[in-house]
Amino acid sequence: MNTALPSLLGILLAVASTSAVHAQPDIGIGSLYDYLPGASSSIVKPIRNSGSSTGFVRVDVRRIQVDDAGNSTETELTAGEGWRDRLIVSPSRLIVPPGGMRSVRVLYVGERSREHVFRVRFTPVEPGRGDGFGQEEDADAAGATTAGVRMLVGYGGIVIVRPEQEQYRTDFVQRTDGLDVINHGNTTLILDNVYACKTDEHCLAPVKKHVLPGRTQFFKREGLSEIRFDVVEGEKVSDKEFRFAG
Repeated sequence: MNTALPSLLGILLAVASTSAVHAQPDIGIGSLYDYLPGASSSIVKPIRNSGSSTGFVRVDVRRIQVDDAGNSTETELTAGEGWRDRLIVSPSRLIVPPGGMRSVRVLYVGERSREHVFRVRFTPVEPGRGDGFGQEEDADAAGATTAGVRMLVGYGGIVIVRPEQEQYRTDFVQRTDGLDVINHGNTTLILDNVYACKTDEHCLAPVKKHVLPGRTQFFKREGLSEIRFDVVEGEKVSDKEFRFAG
């Protein structure tokens, strides 16, 4: 069973477009995956704006759950859940100047006997009254609103909150039809710089895989002569290489 996190990252929202070209923000969130180690309660994530106008960015958090079949569902964090067992991103509203950078603190509050996974969306918006950006009097003053409609693109990242006591145990089972990478640990395993090669000189572009705890990542042989990758288990990184005969 392929258990790389299913459809958990990528470009999210193309809000609107117009034939006219306007100054607009260009928001970058850096890595699409962030990891909260068991020994830490928070991390800091920089948000950059390489565009030509101020970016007003709304931050939303959803909890991700993956069933035994590898299907993921997202649920909103509601006020009724209180402040326990949830991911908090502060501030939840950012004003990022052109060419500038702002940071958010990502904090998990609650039990950490098991792993938790969240999606964090960073969505540029046109500010309006009562939206928390403090632009009620004159939104145009910051160059946020122009005639016509602009293209605003948001991004979603994944935050993996590791258990307080991280445990890693990985098995590799080479078969005639491919390779199983089995995660017997209690937190997500990272397979980085995965190269699938048909010959020593011909390898597909490298990819990154995440294997959830208790799951298996299967690499199908499909005429490959070799598969190699880096196994990332917390702070430990090891190289693995598997060759297929004939």
